[in-house]
Amino acid sequence: MSMRRISDAMYYNVIKVPDLNMSELNEEMNLLYEAHKDNLVSVAIFSSQGKLISAVPISAEKKNRKVVEQDFFSTAVQQVENLHFSLPHVQNLFDDPSFRTHWVISLSRVVDLNRDGVSNNAVLLVDMNYDTIERMMEKLNGDDDSRYFYLCDKKGKLIYHPRMREILRKSFQENTEDVAEWEDGLHYIKKDGRKETVILDTIGYTGWKMVSVLEEKNPVFTPGGTLYYVFMLISLTLLISLFFNQLLSLRLSYPIRKLNEDLENMGDRERFIEEISNYGSTEIIHLGQTLVQSFRKIDELTEEKIQQQEEKAADGDGCVAIPD
Repeated sequence: MSMRRISDAMYYNVIKVPDLNMSELNEEMNLLYEAHKDNLVSVAIFSSQGKLISAVPISAEKKNRKVVEQDFFSTAVQQVENLHFSLPHVQNLFDDPSFRTHWVISLSRVVDLNRDGVSNNAVLLVDMNYDTIERMMEKLNGDDDSRYFYLCDKKGKLIYHPRMREILRKSFQENTEDVAEWEDGLHYIKKDGRKETVILDTIGYTGWKMVSVLEEKNPVFTPGGTLYYVFMLISLTLLISLFFNQLLSLRLSYPIRKLNEDLENMGDRERFIEEISNYGSTEIIHLGQTLVQSFRKIDELTEEKIQQQEEKAADGDGCVAIPD
C-alpha cells in the first residue's frame, strides 16, 4: 500500500500535468524520495523506448542494460491499466557509488507524459527495499515454532519464507504451487504424517498470498488448542471441587472433633458441662448432653458408694467389745 501511494502521488501530483517541466519533475521526485528513503531504493521514469528520462537518487545507468527486456517494463506495457508488482530481485539498473547490492520489489505502471503539447507513454518504476518486507515478516513470525507465515505470488513463487535457506538447500519443502490455487480461508492438510492448519488470504492489488501455517504437535497438551483448554478447564474444576469437599468435610467434622477434645480434657476445665451441651448441631448437642448425664450418673453412684463405705466404717467404730 505504501508503494502504491508513492506511485499514485508521483503520477497524479507530479507527472500528470498539462505541460511537464523537467526541472520541476526532478525536484518533486527528489522531495518524494527523501520523504520515503528508508523504504525506497530508487524511483525512475523511462520512455516507451526504454530511455531513462529521470531517476532519483541521482545515479548512473548501467551500460548494456536493455530496459525494454526487463520484466517490470514489458509487463507494464502489455497491461497498461494495471499496477504490477515484481518478485524480489537484485536492482540492476543503476550503479551504486557505495558498490552495495540492493534486493528490491518493483512496482511499475504506464503513465502519460505531456511535454510541449505532445502526449507520450512512459513507464514509472518504484523500487522498494526488500528489507522492509523482511523485517515486517520476521516481526510477524516471532519466536513461536508451532506456526509461521510466508508470502508467495499467485503462481506459488515464494516472496518471503522464514525457512528460505532450508528450502534453497532442499532440506525443507513447502507446497506453494498447490497452496496458491486454493481459495482464501481455512484448510486442513497432512504433511510428513503431521496435521497442519493453513489459513490463506489474498493481498489486494498485488495478487500475493499471505499464508499462515499452524502445526498441531499435540492436540491435547499443546497450548492454544481447543482440547488443551477443555483439559485445563476440567482439571481446574476437579481441583476446585476437591478443595471445597475438603473444606466442607473439615467444617462438618469439627463439632465431633471438638466434643472429643473436650471429653479428653474434661478433668482440666471448669464449666465443662455448660460448654459441651451448647455447642454444635442438634445431634452433637444431644450426644454431649447424653454423655454428660452418664458422667453425672457415674459421679452420683460413685459418691453414693463412698458414702455407704463411710457409714459402714462409722458403725464399726461404735461397737462394744464382749470379753472372753
